Amino acid sequence: MRFLKTSEAAALLNVSPNTLRAWERRFGYPKPQRSGRHRLYTYGEIASLRDALHEGLSISSAVSRAREGLTADTHSLVGALTSFELERADVAMEAALALRSLERAVEEVLLPSMEEVSKRQGFDSAPWAFAAHWGSRGSAARSDSRRRRQGRCRS
Repeated sequence: MRFLKTSEAAALLNVSPNTLRAWERRFGYPKPQRSGRHRLYTYGEIASLRDALHEGLSISSAVSRAREGLTADTHSLVGALTSFELERADVAMEAALALRSLERAVEEVLLPSMEEVSKRQGFDSAPWAFAAHWGSRGSAARSDSRRRRQGRCRS
């Protein structure tokens, strides 16, 4: 996970640090983590906002577009879990982790996805059992799965 200081994030967006902090207050995005008194932005959020701004969108539209891109991870994970697709679920979570810290990936993607599966299917359903099993596997199993997929791709 790559983090950017306020000045680095502002430079990437071609705005002043004051403008970036104003966007954060007004739109709640990008959402930095705090390290003492300092803000640390994830590269994924800043890059997604930069890309939307480069399309000529207003800041409010660019924030909406950037957020949509980040919520796609939840939709992908729910789809994979309800379809019993282990590797696709791993890929969706890896994509979430590429843009967020582990804590935020759990809060913003994993937990909402698990909640959505339970709402759609119920706690006594096969998709929920699959999702609960997948979620309890942990990062070691996901790393093994990633290595297996990469090995197949190189063959």
